[in-house]
Amino acid sequence: MIIGTIVISLILISCGALLSDMFVQIPAYHFGVLERFGRRTGRILEEGLGVKLPFIDSVELISTELVEIDVPANFTTKDKLQLTCSGSLQYRPDRKVAPDGRCVFVEMSEEIIKSGISDTVKAKLGALGGVKVGKDFIELRHSISDMLNCFFRLERPPHKDHNKTQCGISDCKISNGDEIDAAELLEFYKTHWLIVKEALDSERNDVHTRSEVETRYGIDIEYYALASIDFSKATMEAFEKKKQAEARAGAFNKKIEMAKKAQGLGASAQVALNAADISLDPSVEKKVVSVEGDVGVLGGIVAAMTKGGGK
Repeated sequence: MIIGTIVISLILISCGALLSDMFVQIPAYHFGVLERFGRRTGRILEEGLGVKLPFIDSVELISTELVEIDVPANFTTKDKLQLTCSGSLQYRPDRKVAPDGRCVFVEMSEEIIKSGISDTVKAKLGALGGVKVGKDFIELRHSISDMLNCFFRLERPPHKDHNKTQCGISDCKISNGDEIDAAELLEFYKTHWLIVKEALDSERNDVHTRSEVETRYGIDIEYYALASIDFSKATMEAFEKKKQAEARAGAFNKKIEMAKKAQGLGASAQVALNAADISLDPSVEKKVVSVEGDVGVLGGIVAAMTKGGGK
């Protein structure tokens, strides 16, 4: 009798353990990836109560809340300038991207997604860089933002379906969709901003279409926020050096011009240069020693050149 009770108790405990490990609760804003013996099966469990093989299967929970990643990119423009692009991408895992029954997202790491998105931005801007100069990218930042959002979020970007006789833009100069090249791309997104806005707005209500990037990484992209496009640090340093060189050249030319004026007033070459130096910068002190009395000549010339006296 006692042995029978023990056996029944063990059976009940075993059944309870089996049942308790057979069911799994998937919390809200998550989905579960079923693993068998530590390997992903490709089966997805939706929110709520799910069933698995006890002690054999396990479930990896994946959050469907928005994730934001920084997306930096560098590229070169037509005029050989280095530009930097900084932005951020908001996305969530899309469990429905499973062409062979296996969820694409679970095979990706955040680093792979971030690297892939950055490469996409670099490739798109790099193609434009071959036909556009640096100032175009600075001036058309909003058009670039719209263009990248269309590439990231739409199954078919609007420029591919452009028809200049039906786009609503009077005297449209942009080629038809199959003829638009990189040189016209930013101009399209600048002049056809209303069409672009409507396409992006409608994407939020269409859960069945996915961009090439979304399909590749198994994600649903909410928005790409372009923070800035600016010249790289190396380019800015080159600009500053050029500016300083131009300033020095300008100062030298001015000095020669003033020295010639001083010589016209009867000064020797050295006195003329000294007078030009003092006129350009009164803090400069010159000592001229000459038996001809150049010191007095210098003071008079500076006074004549500056009309206010000199040192």
